[in-house]
Amino acid sequence: MSADSIFLEGSGCECDVSLDTWLRDALPQVPGIVRSVAARELVLACREFYERSLSWRTTIGPVHARSRFLQYYQSPYDDYTNVVAVLGVEWKGRPLKKLVRQPTLDWESSDPTHYWITDVPDAVGLWPKLRADTDNALHFHVALTPKQSVDHLPRIAAIKHYDAILDGFLARVWSHPSKPYSNPAEAERRRTRFVAAIARYSGEAKTGYAAAQNWSFPRFGR
Repeated sequence: MSADSIFLEGSGCECDVSLDTWLRDALPQVPGIVRSVAARELVLACREFYERSLSWRTTIGPVHARSRFLQYYQSPYDDYTNVVAVLGVEWKGRPLKKLVRQPTLDWESSDPTHYWITDVPDAVGLWPKLRADTDNALHFHVALTPKQSVDHLPRIAAIKHYDAILDGFLARVWSHPSKPYSNPAEAERRRTRFVAAIARYSGEAKTGYAAAQNWSFPRFGR
């Protein structure tokens, strides 16, 4: 880690659901598929859904602000999850305005007024730069996606997004060429439903349906 960066750690909660929740229903519809291939396609469908919809949201904080740090890296959120977008930043409970790029003016202040996203989507810079350290001053509102290695998802995936994820999975596997379960026409229909669900849940997330609880993976062994 460079001297001008800080990596933030998320806080998990016991709210996970196994990928078997989907596979039990889906595998009879794809006879002959290798289970490991099915599990891989399911994770990829989940990642696409959350990366595009930004519908799995949480808040990181409060975070200590340090004058020597220029960038705050959000990922990995924990062992199972990455941050795919920073949706907002608060300083002492006050929302900061977003800049489209890093400012060229090298100002310092006791309180930042703006933030900017670096060349990666999960890294945040503050402007003006801080004159002094400030404890518990920052909150980061972020969108999450599961890592490719996971075998479980947050409970919100089953409660709110079960059918959308199932459509995304079936669209992927039915489009496999020359397999006993191949079904290009049905794959296209499921893909259309999947894309529509991404748009729908993206809109719902913006209205705050997920704000009542932070959904994240349990902190096993911690």
